[in-house]
Amino acid sequence: MFLIAGSNRSSEAALTTYRHLQAESYKLCERQCQRYQQILERSALYSDDELMDTAFGWAKVLLQTLERNVPEVGQGLAAGLPDYPWWFGNDTAFAVLPLVATGQFDLALHSLRTLIRHSEAVNGDGTVVHEILTQGHVHHNGLLVETPLFLRACYHAFRWTGDRDFLQVAYDFCKRGLLDVVLGKQDLDGSLCATGKSLVATCELQHDAGMKTLDIASYTYEALLCLAELAEEAGDAALVPELREKARHLREHVNSAWWIEEEGLYGDIYTSASTLAALHQRLRAEKSLWADDLAELERTAALLARYAEQHGSSEAALNLERPWLLRHMIAATPLETGLATPEQEERAFQRLESSEFNGPWGIYLNPGTQRSSMTLPNGLMALAEAHYGRMDQALAYCYKIASTISRRMPGAYSDLLPDDGCFIQAWSAYGIIWPVVHAFFGFQPDAAKRKARFVPQLPGSWRTARLQDVRVGSARMNLCVNSTQKDLQVVLETSDPLYEITLGWVWPTGKEPGSVLLNGTPVASSVEAFAGDTLKSSERPGWRISQIPPIKGLHRYELIISQEGL
Repeated sequence: MFLIAGSNRSSEAALTTYRHLQAESYKLCERQCQRYQQILERSALYSDDELMDTAFGWAKVLLQTLERNVPEVGQGLAAGLPDYPWWFGNDTAFAVLPLVATGQFDLALHSLRTLIRHSEAVNGDGTVVHEILTQGHVHHNGLLVETPLFLRACYHAFRWTGDRDFLQVAYDFCKRGLLDVVLGKQDLDGSLCATGKSLVATCELQHDAGMKTLDIASYTYEALLCLAELAEEAGDAALVPELREKARHLREHVNSAWWIEEEGLYGDIYTSASTLAALHQRLRAEKSLWADDLAELERTAALLARYAEQHGSSEAALNLERPWLLRHMIAATPLETGLATPEQEERAFQRLESSEFNGPWGIYLNPGTQRSSMTLPNGLMALAEAHYGRMDQALAYCYKIASTISRRMPGAYSDLLPDDGCFIQAWSAYGIIWPVVHAFFGFQPDAAKRKARFVPQLPGSWRTARLQDVRVGSARMNLCVNSTQKDLQVVLETSDPLYEITLGWVWPTGKEPGSVLLNGTPVASSVEAFAGDTLKSSERPGWRISQIPPIKGLHRYELIISQEGL
């Protein structure tokens, strides 16, 4: 056993801590073991998929391992080890979703509050800082994409915890960031597509001003829908129609203006040839470029050259804003957020799932310049596939992450697959936990209103799956799905009978179930007009979603759907 002690006050305080550790080491160790055992037992996955059960359990433990609590500075989830043992905006935004889905509420809320506090102190406008060192210094003021991503994280944190004190702190911050900055100061032409810095870390997309990028547009769409839900809860209902209308307009604009029909994909960026050429000239003049950056510029220069060949020196053509396909992994974001239409998602998946974009460890960061794979892009693809009912394909991307378990450290998956980069990375859990809970089990809680909706759609290889001791607000729930040739059984058990429960199922379009029973009694059901997620307006091609009327007052709800007609 190794003991390490320190202090942010004095050497005497550090020695006092060391002596305490020395005297109480075994008791403290036992306490930690009990703590991790509780994490393993809460939201425990039991299915006929041993790999995912194991990866799911380890993902929960690894998230807790990354907690950093620094007195007088902050408490929250570090990004990764060994390189990034401090707090980041984008890592937190992705990792909060698996945190709340596995009952680690305190760590999720502390992480979000720490980012809000430091962001307000430094930026003061509702935008989220990118990097906070544990010494308290904000090292990077933020990427614009982190602001809508952070809003999404706050939305799900509130839905799972029902914590209205947190909502009071987060709502005004998120509202200012999205409306005053992303769709205010940074929406330069009123298109609802903001100019700023992307998740993609190339010099082309990270220059001083940034540009209109696909991930910012996609996450802004989702953030508008999330903010509309939060506005109702925060007593700001008058704003809701405007937010939903903006989301509709943004979706229509991206689906028409950003879609490149001949490519079957959306453009990564939206700008004019003249602006892009001027940026390249400035970057080459100002910076000493890395090999990857040079490759990026040369590839885009080839696109510019082809465009010039087609349009000559026409000033109108050179100044026309249009989409440019750079083939970054953010191509998945309109699918992850449900922005794409069913027709567009079908064509996009045909290309994104091909060997052009995928290698042995999943989707490439960029098939032209960065043919390596990471956990986060695979997570984006898993959620994208699941959003459109492609659960088998979603599970395949989960496997890309899960199959690297123990390559470098027992129970861990490296950020850069299969065994490079940080050996623990917070956002890796997004591609393991969130697809299982949010998509495969279709679990959508609303703890503040004491409601929960449960519409599972398991991958084809799963016949039985159970989530044990799921934390929703102050309640505990067990979720179980069993599928046989004869029927589908959906069971929810809750510790709080006052929760309003809605149970549903997903079935092929054009098919009808033989019968529907709730606790042994026939019950009526209705077809939903939307798919899996109440926030999203997209459809699941080939599938329909049915549900029974909401009900409460029981501890156990057993829904049996006869599959004889399916």
